[in-house]
Amino acid sequence: MRKAKWVIVPILLLMIASCATWRDNTYKTIGTLGITYDTAMRGAADLKKQGKITDAQWAELDKIARIYYVAYQGAVDAFEIAVKVESTESKDRLNKALLELSVSLDKVLAYISILKGGAK
Repeated sequence: MRKAKWVIVPILLLMIASCATWRDNTYKTIGTLGITYDTAMRGAADLKKQGKITDAQWAELDKIARIYYVAYQGAVDAFEIAVKVESTESKDRLNKALLELSVSLDKVLAYISILKGGAK
């Protein structure tokens, strides 16, 4: 999963750098990261229902997921501000928020991957 971060981050930054469609690209990127998270968490919930994830493991995943949720909301807020105030500063904040979102999603996916590896 660590490799995913190094693939996602440059793509995010390149998409934001393109002036004509940065709004659309950013919107789609945030949406895609949200869908990825949702899909991964649904898979983890299925493992939990099957008894393949313990309560302690689920609690740990919940802690990591809450960090992702805050990062997701921060990215959405930063995007809304960057759309309203198209400035270098607002786009820099958006880039930082997207990086934080990407890193937090990477942590969620990495932990779920560990849990799946332990699930039999």
